[in-house]
Amino acid sequence: MGLFDFFKSKKEPVKPAKTTESSRTLGSDVKFEIRLTNRQMDADQETVDRIAEVIIAEDPFVKPFQGKMDADFREGERRTFEYENVTTMNVSLEPDFTLVIEGITLGKVPADKITAIKPYYQSNMATIYVYVIGGRSKQRVAGELVEYESPYGLDIYMQFN
Repeated sequence: MGLFDFFKSKKEPVKPAKTTESSRTLGSDVKFEIRLTNRQMDADQETVDRIAEVIIAEDPFVKPFQGKMDADFREGERRTFEYENVTTMNVSLEPDFTLVIEGITLGKVPADKITAIKPYYQSNMATIYVYVIGGRSKQRVAGELVEYESPYGLDIYMQFN
């Protein structure tokens, strides 16, 4: 059988697999979700900066300023951060509720958040990811390209399924 014979042969149409209740509700079976920031964790800025730098270095899709050159910034557009939407899932929540990101300890989850998380921690699968926020940014204002600098921060999202 040649290559063209393969395409000429009649095939039975592919039928979709039966949908089960669990596959239809996969996205909706989140039992609990919570958002934290590094400020809630009482982490010092040096630790946050170190974690942010590791996340940025490890992300293969990083495009500083979303790939924009200075001439691409337009009047009226929102501020564009150098490392916007840079994230990692290399996060672990230790049994004592200490958060470790990219192998670096950020700190312990606040007590009030532990109380909320505890019922889901042992019996549900956790998905945790961290976004880098802040840092250098640019925006065109009154015809001039203005650069801003703010400290890095970390947004932490946890969900339990």
